[in-house]
Amino acid sequence: MADPATDSSQNVENSEVAPPARIVVIGTGWWGQGWHLPHLHRNPNSVVAAIVDTNPNPTASSSGCNQTCNEQK
Repeated sequence: MADPATDSSQNVENSEVAPPARIVVIGTGWWGQGWHLPHLHRNPNSVVAAIVDTNPNPTASSSGCNQTCNEQK
């Protein structure tokens, strides 16, 4: 059986486009706010479905940014 990812003989007109991946981000420290969330936001194939953190007002102070997630929108 041919690999669908590399098989160019598939009929593109009949293939369905997959919906965007729904992503849950666990932890919103400086790495999540400075790297993961911006990249996920710019990726048309992903949707941030939820953000979970134990701190109700996390900040990205380690990356030089003292904004909360809500302020960065």
